[in-house]
Amino acid sequence: MKTTNSEAQQWWSNLNNGERRLICAVMRMLKGAKRSHIKEVARAATKWETGIGCFIKIRLMHQRPPRLKPGNWLRIEGQPKTELRKAA
Repeated sequence: MKTTNSEAQQWWSNLNNGERRLICAVMRMLKGAKRSHIKEVARAATKWETGIGCFIKIRLMHQRPPRLKPGNWLRIEGQPKTELRKAA
């Protein structure tokens, strides 16, 4: 799955700093494991790097937008409390 640069920037820019640092740390760890002297570790890290990178990208690109906060809703006079509408 190829993405354009603008698509990648959009989902990456929506992350907070903690999430970005965590993802970068995981990917750095896998890159370091690829340079391992143990052949099995290096081979497994190569496979995992591609799979985890793809999984993270797809999950972030297709995540739902955050829900609206309860404070953005307004009660309309004469209506029961269960019927709320978004404030303009």
